[in-house]
Amino acid sequence: MKSGTVKIEKRQFLFTVVCFLQCVTIHISMMKNLAVQSSWLVLTAAALSGVVSILLIGALDKVYGRKSLGEMTETGFGKIIGKLISVIYVIYFFWKFCDTVFEFSSFVTDTILPKTPEWVILILIIGLCVFAVNFGITVVSSIGFLLTVTVFVITVGSALFLASQYELGNFLPQFAESQSNYLKGFAIASVEPFGELIVFLTVIPHVKNIRKSGTLIKTMLISLVLGYVTFLINAIRDTGTLGVLVKYFIFPTFESIRMINIGEIFSRVEIFYAGMLMILAFFKASIWLFATCEMFKSVTDGRRSKNNHLIAGAAALVLTVIGNPRILNSVYTDTKLNITINVAFEFVLPIILLIAGFFVSNREKEGKFQNIQ
Repeated sequence: MKSGTVKIEKRQFLFTVVCFLQCVTIHISMMKNLAVQSSWLVLTAAALSGVVSILLIGALDKVYGRKSLGEMTETGFGKIIGKLISVIYVIYFFWKFCDTVFEFSSFVTDTILPKTPEWVILILIIGLCVFAVNFGITVVSSIGFLLTVTVFVITVGSALFLASQYELGNFLPQFAESQSNYLKGFAIASVEPFGELIVFLTVIPHVKNIRKSGTLIKTMLISLVLGYVTFLINAIRDTGTLGVLVKYFIFPTFESIRMINIGEIFSRVEIFYAGMLMILAFFKASIWLFATCEMFKSVTDGRRSKNNHLIAGAAALVLTVIGNPRILNSVYTDTKLNITINVAFEFVLPIILLIAGFFVSNREKEGKFQNIQ
């Protein structure tokens, strides 16, 4: 895998983050099922966790000085404990990769190609991800701008075409669900996708023209706003057209798009939307695979880095194709367990890493001061 000398531009990084966020259209269906009419409010509240995640990333970048996540763990906790945490992150990122691939294949077989064997879709998406990651982060990031614009145009266009079918009553009453539903919806939306931004600690060292942590934070906040606007339009469109029926659909966004019919000629618009979601799923899965390979490279000190993506791809094939792919989704049947695991890796461990970084930084400053004396 080519990653050591490959760099991407700041603009490419910005739109890479946006596309990563936009892919969550499939994942936040559970949040809409819980929050129903108030899903747009829950999304707005959850977006604040994205701000926290970005500030945490900026603080880690400032304290550790533009190091990758694997290098940060070794610097903050020492080589042995740092390697152990890196191994745990390898497993976590790999699990997220497999889960994204599984969600993608389930979406395709449930909505577009119901008669297609799931293993065919799994082999296709994993193969494409392995091919893309073979060239580092550049292949994935190069389509970020075009994909962002395409997603935004389709999202806004679909919302406008369905405007005549909106009913104000579908947004009422607000907060009609139980308090626990809103808390679960908030937690789900917070960890997916906003908390997942922590994965970009493996990408940031490969970005050019971002020398200061403040610039990094500003760039990611712009990405967050663009991603949030997409979510907000989706939530308003789905609620306006489906109302309380949102809770009964597996993919409410896809169902609302089905209602578009332009002049009785241009129908089946959901096929275009599904194609967009498929590309986004490939995009996000590739980011997870890249992060897995980067962390594995940190664990092995760079050895066998050329074949990391092949090893990860083969392991994913074993788990999803040869094994029982439904097992991969078992964690998501327990919402509390899913949230707990994600919070631990996306917020708790990074905060502990930041605190450790402050101690290391203070020790280094004290050592330099004593040497001067």
